Amino acid sequence: MEKLYIKNINREKNDTLYSFILKCINHKKLYKSEGQFPKTYLNKECTIKECNTKFRSFEVILSISNSYFLNVTEKKVALILKKIMQETNMRFLFCTHANKWIFYKVYSWWEDSQLTDHPFLINYNSSINKVNEKGSGEYTFNQLLELMEEEIIK
Repeated sequence: MEKLYIKNINREKNDTLYSFILKCINHKKLYKSEGQFPKTYLNKECTIKECNTKFRSFEVILSISNSYFLNVTEKKVALILKKIMQETNMRFLFCTHANKWIFYKVYSWWEDSQLTDHPFLINYNSSINKVNEKGSGEYTFNQLLELMEEEIIK
């Protein structure tokens, strides 16, 4: 698995994986609003940029997690993201630009048609119709639900 690093966000001694991921999402100093991940880099010195995008796929969040913590599993990251979604307005949507499922913030200006009854899904670009598609990612939305121990969408 590729290692990915974040500039200006350090893992503190008392950080858990949960608190570290929340720190990444809630860093208003690096972006105008919370709910956006910082830029990622391919080296610890943060000189080789991997990506500028603000919203991250499950695979990238897993790579970041494995760069700062030992023995992180897909299931552990999925359960942490589930907890974050239960506590915040973060959700998954299928990003047609990235062609995979990304972790995204629901903004107050979203149209009702983009909101769903599902607590972990935004219906952006008809995401509700793509729950079994991986795109270029490694996971479908239903596979993410399975990791989160949730009922899959039929």
